[in-house]
Parts: sequence; structure tokens; C-alpha cells
Amino acid sequence: MHGDYGYIEDEHQGSVYNFRLLKRLFPYALSFKKHVLIILLVTLLGTLLNLTLPYITKLAMDDYIVAGWSRLNTNVADPALLKEFERARPGMIQSGKSGEPLFIAGSTFRGLPEKTRERWEEKGLLSRERYYRVAPDKADNPAVTRHADLFIRSGQGLFISYDDLFRLDRSEIKAIRAEDIRGVGVLALFYLAILAVMFLLNYSEYYFAEYVGQGVMQAIRVELFGHLLKQGMKFFDRNAVGRLVTRVTNDVQNLDETFKSIIGALCRDLFVLVGIIIVLLGLNWRLALVCFTLTPVIFALAFLFSRLARGAFRELRARLATINGYLQESFSGMKVIQAFHREAVKMNRFRDLNHKAYLAGMRQIKVFALFMPAIEACASIAVALMIWYGGLRVLSDQMSLGSLAAFMGYMAMFFRPIRDLAERYNTMQSAMASSERIFGYLDTHDEIPGPDNPPKPPLNGGTIEFRDVTFGYEPEHPVLKGISFTVNAGETVAIVGRTGAGKTSIISLLERFYQPWSGAILVDGLDIRQWAPDELRKRLGLVLQDVFLFAGDVAENLTLGRDGVSAEDLERICVHVNADRFIRKLPLGYAQPVREGGSILSAGQRQLLSSARALVLNPQILVLDEATSNVDPESERLIQDAFTRLMKERTTLVIAHRLSTIRKASKILVMHHGEIKERGTHEELMALRGLYYRLNRIRETAS
Repeated sequence: MHGDYGYIEDEHQGSVYNFRLLKRLFPYALSFKKHVLIILLVTLLGTLLNLTLPYITKLAMDDYIVAGWSRLNTNVADPALLKEFERARPGMIQSGKSGEPLFIAGSTFRGLPEKTRERWEEKGLLSRERYYRVAPDKADNPAVTRHADLFIRSGQGLFISYDDLFRLDRSEIKAIRAEDIRGVGVLALFYLAILAVMFLLNYSEYYFAEYVGQGVMQAIRVELFGHLLKQGMKFFDRNAVGRLVTRVTNDVQNLDETFKSIIGALCRDLFVLVGIIIVLLGLNWRLALVCFTLTPVIFALAFLFSRLARGAFRELRARLATINGYLQESFSGMKVIQAFHREAVKMNRFRDLNHKAYLAGMRQIKVFALFMPAIEACASIAVALMIWYGGLRVLSDQMSLGSLAAFMGYMAMFFRPIRDLAERYNTMQSAMASSERIFGYLDTHDEIPGPDNPPKPPLNGGTIEFRDVTFGYEPEHPVLKGISFTVNAGETVAIVGRTGAGKTSIISLLERFYQPWSGAILVDGLDIRQWAPDELRKRLGLVLQDVFLFAGDVAENLTLGRDGVSAEDLERICVHVNADRFIRKLPLGYAQPVREGGSILSAGQRQLLSSARALVLNPQILVLDEATSNVDPESERLIQDAFTRLMKERTTLVIAHRLSTIRKASKILVMHHGEIKERGTHEELMALRGLYYRLNRIRETAS
């Protein structure tokens, strides 16, 4: 049930990686291009250092831990084998002392066919046993002297089989392998140093990515709010408040994740994958190709996951949007719910909506539950292939044990970015959807157009003229039909009529909240379409029936943040409109905090504050819209007294339900179905015994 309760969040979205949206997002990042370059540089350096870690493990194992030598039998029965070896590895057989053995490093055989090595061992050319080479400077070591019978002297040094080496005491092994231990220690320190540098680089990457994300988020949020402030009332009629708040807050917050994911994580993953492919092909291209046979499967899984996850995510987002709309409606109407005892009905409806969201969430979880084990299975298969294929080559010295260990480390790094895709996908999906909705609003232009070069406003005292004005909120449904009237400077004109007659629409057009379909509205002889909006509204003081007070203190609600209004001026204005007496009774006076909506104040007190607010600008034209319809008689008396003072020497346009409030008006316009049916003074209209007369009769009977 998408779109319940007027809160629709499941608009059609494009591909999650919509490059059109990315193209629009990245100009915001251009103002942080230095920081972006730092992020890319730091990410690249961090990736290069990260790629060295498995290679350090390889060096430690091959050069120090398991460096192995084979004994070459130069007196082999078949001289052809010796010639074959010489052809395969020219220059490796060196002449030495008569009968002195020759040892060949295990790395010599890498790159040879596996069966060649096995055949040489079977024919006796090479020993199956592996030997450890003692550094020449350790020849006089007590451990070597003590076990001289276990060592074989060669021109290349001293050699001992690994089987014999491990029969020695631990202290003797440490003495013989002191150089290996020192080498492993140096590599370990180098490893730790790289980790320390990587920590600093990762910190820098995260910090600058957050810096860019927060900066872009701030810029977009300010631009979006400024854009919304320029829209006409028609825009706000079409868009729910909850949705607009979500755009400026949650959706913009999601963009922060976009920049962190794309600039930082995505670039890092790309660098890691490319770097690993290059290193693996360099280490052993055959084993690399064996492992890469799983790549098509991985990409197929990622493609399937993206399609399933996108659908599941959109459904979940739509369900959550429905819940949000339902909650907003329920909390706003809580008085009605409790007054009519509808708690149980509302609770059952919420359970139903919540259960649908739960089912949508479970569908999304199933997609992730399928993808993650599938990737883990591919990683495990890759390990099995490495153990099988690589292990055989290690046994035949086609590949070193360190290379195999490094291979396994690199493959673990290879699958990590792919696993991260599952964690990052939701973030990217949400962020791209948010960016599409944000840009949708930024591309909406419902502004009331203003002149490019507005003329200097005239100073004629506040004359208002409507010339054959027609207007409606919906096409083909006019609310005002050919309205024409004039309010001269300093004159008070009242507009009366039944609900829906179009009275408030006249005020909305005068304030330029909406554009008329046809006709013209003039202030001081100048069409309001030629006025700069701020200049026009400085001339108009508006007092509405429903007074809105902002969170803040009383003084802030009166000045609305305007500079240049002193405390003395504010107090004088409030005394003038009878608001000062109740303000001073508040615990903190003008500094008294007012909750949003002014719930701590009565309707009459809010109206008095609204009157004072209208007077702060000292407007030439005063507009009173149903300003006394919801107050008690005492408050009405104070408000009427305030209005009497406000209207002196000002042009005043009054809309009122209580006809008693406009008896002294210079002229009364009677509206019916969007047209002015009668006009005149109170006495003239009563004498007509027409619509105005009947309205008075109805009000008198009701009272």
C-alpha cells in the first residue's frame, strides 16, 4: 500500500550507481579538490603499503625461515643428466676441490617443469633431502665445532640437513641461525613500522573524507533550504512538511556516506584489487590464473545481488515511509484519537503496517544472507585451489612456501572489498536515492517571479487596487472571479462572506504568495509583479487568524531576527497594542521562552503578539485576517482596541467573521462564491436587505 497517509517515498529511482547524479554531486566536491587529492594520494600510499605486508611474510619465510638447498651429485651415473642440468641452469655447476659436494639453492628450480625436478631426484642427480646453509662467519661457532660430523663443508659454506639441524639443542639452533633470527626481527619491525604509517594514513583518509563529506553536506543543506525558502505557497501546498524535513535532514545526511564511500572506500578497494592482480601475476601467473577462474562467478553473484538487493531495499524504504507518515498523522491527531477512543483501531493498523515492514526487512536480510555465504564459499574454494595447486609446486620447488603464504594473504585481501560490497551497498543505495530526491527538489521552481530590475517603490501612502483578478488553487476551479476594488490610502475596507467565499485568497494574492490567473493587483499605482518581494512585504503588516510562534523567547518572536529594533522600541510597540501588560506578567518578561506554536499562551495573547509583530516594520498597509474569530470577549476587546490604534493613518484591509468588528469600516465588500456581490457602508448594506443583511441576521440569531 505505497503512499498511504500522503507520505510517498518510493518514487521511481534510477540505477543505484546513477552517473548522472554523481556528475551533479561532484561539483560540490570541487571546492574541496585539494582535500580530495589528499584523500586519493593517502589512499594510494596506504594501498601500496598494505600490499607490501604479505610480501614481507614471503621474504621472512623464503630468506630466513625455510630457505632450503639441495645437494647436486656431480658423479651421477648418467652424464647426460648433468649436461641436461647445465643446459637448464647454465653456470650453476662450479668446479671445486676434487670430491667436494655442490649445493643448489631451492630458488634455482623455480620455473622448471615439475616433472623435470622429480626425474632428477629419481635418477640421483639431486637429493630429496633439504639442507640449511650456515653463514660463513658461523663456521667457528661452538655449536658447529661440537657437531662437526653433521656439517658438510663446501666452497659455498657449511651445510646441514634440516633433519640433523632440528636434533640440536634449542640454544645451539639459535646460535647457528642467529642471522636468520635477526633478519626475521628486522622484517617484523619493518612490518610494525608499516602498520604505524598505515594507521596515520588511514586516520588522514578518514578525517579528510569526513571533512569533505561534512562540507558538501553543509553546502547542499544550505542550498536546499535557501531554495525552499524561495518557493511559493503552491509548492508547500503540494509537499508534506514531514517530507521536506526529511529532505533537508536525513537525505542530506545520507550524502555524507556517498562521499565517504566513493572518494575513500571505493577508491581504496579499486587500488587494492588492481594492485593485488598485478602482484599475484608477478608472483606466479599460473596460480593467479587458477584463482581468477572464480572471478566470473563472483561478478555474476555481485550482479544478481545488486538486482535483488535493489528491489528489496526499495520495498523496505516504501514500507518505512508509510510507517513514518502514519506516525506523523497519529501523533498530530492524538487528541482526536483519544477523544473518540480509537486507540485500539490505530494500534491494529500500526501492527499491520509494522508487520509488512518486518516482512520487507526479512526479504532484504535473505538477500544478504545468500550473498555473504556465497562470497565466503568462493573465498574458501580459492584457498582450496591454492593449497592444491600451490602446495604441489612448493613440494617440487616450483614455488616457495613464502610465495604460497603471500598468495593466500593477497587472496584474502582480494575478497575483502567484495565482501565490503554487501555492507556498502545499502549505504550507496540509500545515498543515491536521497540525492535523486534532493536534486528533484532543487530542479523544482515554483518561485513567484520578481522583476530583474525593480523600479524604486512609490511613496503614495498605501493605495491598493484589484483589477479584474481571477485565481484558483486548482486548474479549472477558480476561487476568485473577476474581482475589482480599490482601497484608498488611509482607508479601512472590510471583506465579509461565508466560509469558502474567497476572502483569504485575496490576502494571499496581495502578499504574492500566489500568482493570479488574470488581472492585476496594484499597490500605490504599481503592479505588484514589478515590486521586489521584500520591498512589497515591508509595506504590508499581516495579522493572521492562526498565529504561528517560533521556538525562542518573546522578543525574538516579535522581531523575527531583525536588527535595529531596540528594547525600548519593542516595549513601546507592545504598550501600543496592549501586549505589554501580559508580557510583564511572564516570569522572564520579554526573555520568556515560547514553545513552538506558542502553546503556553492563550489565543488572545498570541493575537496581541501578532499585532505587535506586524507593527515592528511600521507598515503603510495593515491586513487583518479573521484576527478575532477565536478569542474570548475580553481578549477581543483588547485586540479591537489594539487594532483601532494600529489602523490610525494606515490603509487597512480587514477580513472578519464577527461583523461587529467592521461596522466602522469606510467600505464593506460582501463576497459570495468568489465574486463581490455587494459593496458599501454598514448602513447602506443593511438598507439593501441583501446578502450582508442576511449574514447579520444569522449572526445575531446565533449569538
